[in-house]
Amino acid sequence: LHSFPTRRSSDLHIVQDIYPLVPLQEGILFHHLFDDQRGDTYVLPIVLLVSSRARLDELIAALQAVIDRHDVLRTAVLWEELPRPVQVVYRRAMLPVREVALQEDRSHEEQIQEWISPQRQRLDIRQAPLLRLQVAEDRGSGQWYALLQLHHMTSDHMTLEIITAEIVAHLQARAQALPSSLPYRNHVAQALAYAREHDAEEFFRGKLQEVEEPSAPFGLLDVHGEIGRAHV
Repeated sequence: LHSFPTRRSSDLHIVQDIYPLVPLQEGILFHHLFDDQRGDTYVLPIVLLVSSRARLDELIAALQAVIDRHDVLRTAVLWEELPRPVQVVYRRAMLPVREVALQEDRSHEEQIQEWISPQRQRLDIRQAPLLRLQVAEDRGSGQWYALLQLHHMTSDHMTLEIITAEIVAHLQARAQALPSSLPYRNHVAQALAYAREHDAEEFFRGKLQEVEEPSAPFGLLDVHGEIGRAHV
């Protein structure tokens, strides 16, 4: 058994489950750590326009209710001082909401574009949930901009569809009709069992054994060092 490092007293949570990472998550973690000085490719930003503060509060409550329903949304990834990375499911994880002020002397659309720029997409995946919300009021109209960020470590396209559908169900007072949520442990167990039965390294060796030279696009081998200087 290993103790899990605590970063701040406010980070104390009751642990519900601990699992190893599945192979796809291991790859995502590698890229997350490799690109730690720039934006994270695996963060998905979504901008919403909300009609009023009251409606924004309802949206936040709906998001929290969805997080409460699904284990996977209450998951964080820990690796520091551990023999191998693990994902930890907490019994409770509060949606972080950050309110910012828009600059009145600049176009709101321009500022929102900055919100979703790739270099600004970064989440601390050691903190559950792997969702963040940033909000700002359009004082002229009373509407609110809301930037929702999700991390691909625990959210894919199907997850996003489920989250969206459940948010709508809560906003329309149909939450009681939602089906029971499935334990995240089921998915992890199935993914790990598949990985044990299918040797990925052997598969790719069989597919690529006749390749004798790099298949680098445009001759770029170090894309992180060269892509910024490439010209079309």
